Amino acid sequence: MQRALQRVIVVALLVLFAGVGKARSLGADGNTPLIGSENDTYGSAWVFVSAVPTITAGMATGTIYACLGMASVDPYIQEFGYSGSSLSGPLTITAPAGFEVSFDKSTGYQASISVAPAGGSVSGTVYVRAAASTSTGQIFANVTLSSPGATAQTVPVSLIVFGEPVVRQLPDQPYAAGSTVSQINFTGSGNYKWTNDNPSIGLPASGTGTSILPFTTINATAIEQDANITVTPLSPGGCEGTPMHFAIKVAAGGPIAPTVKMTSVSGSIVACMGTPSASPNIAQFTVSGSNLTTDIILKTSTPNIEISTNPASGYVNTIDIAQINGVVAGNIIYVRASGSALAGALSAAVTVTSGTFNSAVPISGSVNLPGSLNTVANQTFAAGITTPINFSGTATAVTWTNDNPAIGLSASGTGNIPAFIATNNGTTALVANITATPANANGCNGSPVTFTITVPPAGQGGTIKASGNVAQLNTVYGTPSTSGLFTVSGDNLKAGLTVTAPAGFEVSTDNITFSKTVTVGSAGTVLPTAVYIRLAKTAVVGTYSGTVVVSSTGAANGTVVLNMNNNVARAPLTIIADDKSKITGNQNPPLTVTYKGFVNGDTLSVFNTQPVVSTTATINSPPGMYPINVNGAGAANYRITYVAGTLTVNAQPLSIAMSNAFTPNGDGVNDIWIIKNIEGFPNSVIRVFSRFGAAIFYSVGYTVPWDGKRNGADLPVGTYYYIIDLKNGDKPTAGWVAIIR
Repeated sequence: MQRALQRVIVVALLVLFAGVGKARSLGADGNTPLIGSENDTYGSAWVFVSAVPTITAGMATGTIYACLGMASVDPYIQEFGYSGSSLSGPLTITAPAGFEVSFDKSTGYQASISVAPAGGSVSGTVYVRAAASTSTGQIFANVTLSSPGATAQTVPVSLIVFGEPVVRQLPDQPYAAGSTVSQINFTGSGNYKWTNDNPSIGLPASGTGTSILPFTTINATAIEQDANITVTPLSPGGCEGTPMHFAIKVAAGGPIAPTVKMTSVSGSIVACMGTPSASPNIAQFTVSGSNLTTDIILKTSTPNIEISTNPASGYVNTIDIAQINGVVAGNIIYVRASGSALAGALSAAVTVTSGTFNSAVPISGSVNLPGSLNTVANQTFAAGITTPINFSGTATAVTWTNDNPAIGLSASGTGNIPAFIATNNGTTALVANITATPANANGCNGSPVTFTITVPPAGQGGTIKASGNVAQLNTVYGTPSTSGLFTVSGDNLKAGLTVTAPAGFEVSTDNITFSKTVTVGSAGTVLPTAVYIRLAKTAVVGTYSGTVVVSSTGAANGTVVLNMNNNVARAPLTIIADDKSKITGNQNPPLTVTYKGFVNGDTLSVFNTQPVVSTTATINSPPGMYPINVNGAGAANYRITYVAGTLTVNAQPLSIAMSNAFTPNGDGVNDIWIIKNIEGFPNSVIRVFSRFGAAIFYSVGYTVPWDGKRNGADLPVGTYYYIIDLKNGDKPTAGWVAIIR
């Protein structure tokens, strides 16, 4: 409209001064021609049009609460946005009486603030609070925004200042020990918080609300126990009033005999002499107590046992378990044989004392002597079959190790050393150090015995034999196939046989442990030995064939030719679209999938094309169920199937609406204050106050609406103020409602 008016004025002036000299019509910036040009001989007079200064402001949001004599602080403030254009001077924001404004929500509040425009423009946020000098009650007023030449703007704001809450004095409360205290009610204004400096009387250390709930007094001592109670009144805005003090005095109840309980001992102590026993060869029991005046002390009756509250560590001969308010909860005590316990039956006790209580927990077990071995002479064997090496002594079991398996003997074993094929294909003697460790039937190890086995060099040459017809092998990627079988043997060998599988296969001598190569036997003679072969689980999809090679130093290789059509098929892989949900009007959530069936440690990197996930739902789709589809993936070693998911679109949550007046006159019409949709917020808190800040109505949820009464009595006609907190993360809603009769 403004631009149209400018054009009309310009045209009128052009007509009025047509033909009078050479002129230019300029726009609002003073530079841009509106009509004609410098070469326009039929121009008009100069016309300058200036832009109109403009101020805009948004609505104030938030709620201002304050305590009398104190300025309100965040979050109990209001705020609104502002902007200005084509301004020729500063923008001034002026607070009404009782209010202060600032550009910073935390500091800098004044009755009036200004901001200079940049290039004629300005924008930002104004924060509004209650001034410390504001009296109690509610104020509705306007913040004014002004600038030279611009139309001033106003923003409505409001506040509530609560007076100091009070609580009426209560007398001291005397009670006998063990008596039930009825509910202690507080009177005054607002709500209350309270503290108790002596919880041993049976009352918690603190609480909130309008009363102290019933409790049973406790005093197990011979003197009176006093608890000092401090009650602090609170207003809805968080203001605290002057605290009130009174005492709850509980008469002496007399000493109560302490009670200590020990459970039966479980577990068995079995130890080797010289070494403490360890779990599971330990015992345990539980100790607890009540009405205690001293700690529970546990001591071992002999150094042969030790105790701890940790089964793995911390064993000592004395433990002090502290009582708290006369109670020791169940503590597990673990008992073990000490390293100084002698061999034989173990018989001891753990004494338990507390005040006048004294008892003992019997402990038993056994300590075993370790096994022993007789000395073994050093051994020398020529290449070929050896004789067994038998151990003797008190040991019931023997474990041994060999530091040089090249002689043909395995690196470790149990029991006697059996006959083996001694091997040495070098030019100097091989020496192996053997360590044999004895143990008894209870697993107690004795001192080890050491000796050597020497094998002199052997001759050279040898013959290899390999034979067998391995049937076709089939499997799927990630799973080894069943195994086939062939036989190898050799004579006069310089070393054992090495069996090497072709690509995609693996071999074994026990049909349990498979690898790319295995060694069969050692130097000398290798009797006919079965070798198993299978397709490896890591073999990729395809057809496999090849030749098994059997080799030994200095001998011609043996071979076994495999079937030409061994096959590895694709492994099954399922891609599942994950279920999702959202609120209608919101962007769709990220769509994801879950994979089931990867083998061999494979990841998404095996895909040559990645899966594509999509849904038919859009940002504006109405509430309902929408499919989430997945497809398009490709991987060489997998057969892929897809499972669709579901995107659930939920409706926007409800919002509440309150009437601003009702007529509680008993005529059955509009007798209660209606809050629409409040039933959708069962945890909401509704508070109503008089214009002086006194609490009138309080409810969690709104199952029983307010009927305009307080404590059953009709309230006078007038305006009342409410605060509704939906407990959904949003700021509380505040306003007024009128009672009309």
